[in-house]
Amino acid sequence: MAEVEYDSKRSLRDQGIISSYEQLRAETARDLARSKTELARSHLERCRVRAPFDGVVAERWAQVGRRVEESEDSPLFRIVAEDPPRARVDIPEERLSHLTLGAASTIEASGYPTSVPARVIFVSPAVDPSSGTAAVIVQAQSAGGAMRPGVSARVRFHGLAAFRHDAFRVPRAAAPDGAAEGTEATLLVVDGTEVTVRRVKVLESRLGSVLVTGEIAPEDRVILGPPAGLKPGDPVVAVEEAL
Repeated sequence: MAEVEYDSKRSLRDQGIISSYEQLRAETARDLARSKTELARSHLERCRVRAPFDGVVAERWAQVGRRVEESEDSPLFRIVAEDPPRARVDIPEERLSHLTLGAASTIEASGYPTSVPARVIFVSPAVDPSSGTAAVIVQAQSAGGAMRPGVSARVRFHGLAAFRHDAFRVPRAAAPDGAAEGTEATLLVVDGTEVTVRRVKVLESRLGSVLVTGEIAPEDRVILGPPAGLKPGDPVVAVEEAL
């Protein structure tokens, strides 16, 4: 309407029928209407919710008619990216020097018969002091055979001899008091339904964990805070504890 009114006033002014002042008023009204329109478009654009990447909606919490504020922290949707799958693993700090961006690896997901080749795309620049590990992210080189997001997986790094299971980090509660670096220690583990001993050497001692090498194996379940008097051969029932 403001555009039409301005065009009309300009035509009349060109014919000398109205004054320049009336044309100026029409022009000002048109410019003001343009500004209001652009502001409305901006407000409308801020009402659109877009994901920062292509994907599919895995969960929806938003409901029709629900009022949503920009400052609100509660999520509206969970979007699963359609990009090749990624896996995150926590690597002990003593092995980080052997990892570089682009290093070859393999993702083996639970329930999937074939493994997927992958590459390291991220190595955390910081180490978590409580666990002595750093996050490493690998990305599959293919779609992963429709691998479902969120499945548990095992990541194998290729060509890195340092990744053999020759040292393990265990909770401080599993190590005896006085287990200092360079000393020998014994760990109590669950072997079936009874207690057995693993003799190890302490490579590093931290506030919450110790790094050990020796008779311990990846599948061993260490006993945290063993009670006094517990000895090899005693019957036990394993209870997993979340760390």
